[in-house]
Formats: sequence, structure tokens, C-alpha cells
Amino acid sequence: MSQLDVNSDIFLNKLEIKKDSMIKKFTIVSRLPSNNLTTTLEQIIQDDDWVYICTDTHVTGLFKHEKYYYYYDSDYYNGELKSASIKDIVDFIMIGFRDSSHKHKFIGIYIFGPKRDLNKYPEKKELLENIFSDCHDPKLYMETLTDIFNRSIIIGCLETLQFLIDKCSTLSLLTLAKNELNKTGIITTVICMSPSDMRLDIIKALLLIGVDPNIPLKADIVTMPPLLLNYGGKTALHLASQKGIIDVIQELLKHENIKIDQ
Repeated sequence: MSQLDVNSDIFLNKLEIKKDSMIKKFTIVSRLPSNNLTTTLEQIIQDDDWVYICTDTHVTGLFKHEKYYYYYDSDYYNGELKSASIKDIVDFIMIGFRDSSHKHKFIGIYIFGPKRDLNKYPEKKELLENIFSDCHDPKLYMETLTDIFNRSIIIGCLETLQFLIDKCSTLSLLTLAKNELNKTGIITTVICMSPSDMRLDIIKALLLIGVDPNIPLKADIVTMPPLLLNYGGKTALHLASQKGIIDVIQELLKHENIKIDQ
């Protein structure tokens, strides 16, 4: 399964499992290596949650029932594991990522659960602060910020995005972060990859901090998922018009500097 498959359960934010309707309940960004991922999963996974761990091009599954975790990675030749230890599961996740072509430092996590459940999930702020705990070098810190910005946009986690905006504002890094996002044509990336229920809110948040909607998507054959290369060179308004996404078109046309003929 790919997050770029717009018909996938993840993109549609719903699941149907044994006739039980599941809804998306929690999203967050986490970081490889394993220590950050272990801490995050320990705190957020609850019984009978269905968890997806994602990169741009690959999705793996994790389920918890009573005291056991069940993990599945379709791209790994020995990709199934049952264990009572989340550390064992995370070590197994790391092997799969290390042995595959999906070598990403940052991953998205989705949690689905039955509509009837009222599970309480932890505050995201503390979990997200842990990502920066060993980023002492200013260059690494900025790279980390930029990578998490991108991952939060792709998984449609507005809370993570707002956390990053606030963090950058506090540290006087917002202009630098905005410039990094502009380099890739990030608004167009939102249209291509963010879940449809969060797409407009994410675009509004990015426009509010001054991200330029006129910058076309930068097609990078080295770092970009193959399907996204089809949209290289297109601006956000061009792509939204091509796809007929009316609410996004209306929002972009409100922008005082939007270029309609580009």
C-alpha cells in the first residue's frame, strides 16, 4: 500500500474491519532511530488500535490486543511478528526499514479505532519535543524542523504543523523554515499528498505564515516518490484546477499575490 494511492483506506481516513467501522483518532510524526519511536509507540498505542507506520511510499501495520503487539510489513521477506515487547517490535521495524529502499528518518503514524471507543491519547507537544532532544547542532536542528514540517503535511497532522510553527516563531526561525518549504513548492505537495479532510486547513496554516503558493513543485528524481514526479513544475493553483478541488481553488484565489496565469 502506498500513501500516494488516493483510494487507500489511509487516504480516505476510514477502515472497515469485520464490519466494524473504524475512524482516524490520532496522528503524529516520529523519528528513526528506534529510541524515539519506542517512546512514542509505548505512549500512544492502546488495546485494539490499528496503527499504520508510513513513509511516502510504504505503509506497515501494527495492532495491539491485550498484552501482545502484532506487526506486519509486506515489503520485508520475514515481515510478521508477535511480541509482548514494544522494543522487540521496534527493533523488527528498524530491520525492515534498513533492509528496504524506504530509508526515511521521519515517519508518520496513524491510529484508527472503533467509533464507540473513547480512548484518551497523550498530548502531542511532549512527544514532539523528544524528537529534538539530541539535535544540538544548528544545521541538524534546522534539517529536523524541515523534515518534520514535510512529514506532518503529508500525514495531515495539523496539530504537529502548528507545534512546529509555534516552535519556529519562538526561536526566530520561522523565516528560515518558510524559505526551506518554499524551495520545494510545498503547497502543491499538500494538494498531492495530504489527506483530503485536512488539506484545506493545512494550506490555510501555511499561507498564514507566508508560504508562497506560486512556487511550482520541484521534481527531484532522487528524493521524490515516482508518482509525485508527474506533478513536477505545476503550481498549487494549476494542480487544484486540474483536479477540480474547489475549496482549495477558492482559498488560493483569496491570496493577494496569487498568479493565475502561471
